Amino acid sequence: MDMQMPVMDGWTAVPILRADPRTQSLPIIALTAQVKPEDKQRIKEIGCTEHMPKPMVPDDLVALVKRYLAVPSH
Repeated sequence: MDMQMPVMDGWTAVPILRADPRTQSLPIIALTAQVKPEDKQRIKEIGCTEHMPKPMVPDDLVALVKRYLAVPSH
């Protein structure tokens, strides 16, 4: 979830996803340039499962997604 998007950002979208029984248990990875401790705390408080700073390292993101999908690492 990109936390700063036009129209509807992650700060708005994540609580909506968490309020819906169909999506409330999905893992949500916050992708953001906001890396201060208070930003990370706020991201967790609104319901994100993980925080990944931008610019992100593609291999790190793939590893994180695999972890939540229970895909074995090679």
